[in-house]
Amino acid sequence: MDHPIIVSIGMPVFNAEKHLKIAIESVLNQEFKDFELIISDDGSTDDSLSIIQSYTDKRIKLLSDSSNKGIGYRLNEQIAISKGIYFARMDSDDIMFPDRILEQVKFLQEHPNVDVVGGSAVVINEYDQITGLRKTKPINKFLNVLEDGIFIHPTVMGKSNWFKQHYYDGGFSGTEDRELFMRTYQESNFSNLDYPVLFYRDSHHFKLNTYLERQQELIKGLDKNAPLFNAPIKIQIVKLKIYLKSILFQLMHLVNLHSVVIKNRNEVINTNQLAKYHEILLKELQK
Repeated sequence: MDHPIIVSIGMPVFNAEKHLKIAIESVLNQEFKDFELIISDDGSTDDSLSIIQSYTDKRIKLLSDSSNKGIGYRLNEQIAISKGIYFARMDSDDIMFPDRILEQVKFLQEHPNVDVVGGSAVVINEYDQITGLRKTKPINKFLNVLEDGIFIHPTVMGKSNWFKQHYYDGGFSGTEDRELFMRTYQESNFSNLDYPVLFYRDSHHFKLNTYLERQQELIKGLDKNAPLFNAPIKIQIVKLKIYLKSILFQLMHLVNLHSVVIKNRNEVINTNQLAKYHEILLKELQK
């Protein structure tokens, strides 16, 4: 009788040919080996599907129907067929630290009361250059749940049963994670590791239209889930801050100061840590 799979890793893919191979390799080269990698191609028009099909590793499960249905839909289909005890997120352009899955499995096994755990991330640009450190927000602060989010989405791993009970809302695009964790915050136990678990790819280009669309999505999420919280004043304050921030970013974009926005997303990494992360990244790129 086959032993149960410990981790199902879900990777939605859409036109990711530039960085897809290194993302897949970083999963296959994990120190922890007992996993399945579920890859959903979301109607890619580049060579992404061919790249995925070139792999013969039996742990890879490919889902492809030639249509574009969005990340929320693809995550839900992965969760539905997942066989692992835990379900982990992964983006198609990020790079896992080699011990990412091992560390998060260990944490969840040692803390059986935790439903979902995330972690920090080392930020890299499209040229594989380290640009900073993205830390998580404190989970116990209610305003972080509403305003900033409490997880870096591709770093999360949680109990598969929890995800099967709390699917993503496919009506949200780009903020499907914020809506999910906002909706489930009061009935779940969340945690974050205080160190990075992957290299998170973030372009140095500030896309104003994308930013504004996601701010509107955040407001939609707040409106949808407001009845769950007995905090109407706090929710209105958060919505006002989102409106004001959107106006500020538009003005900064007009005067070509969007680089300030990008810079403020991340923290500076000290010299010793930077050398360590460079070494990890170089090894992954050379595999």
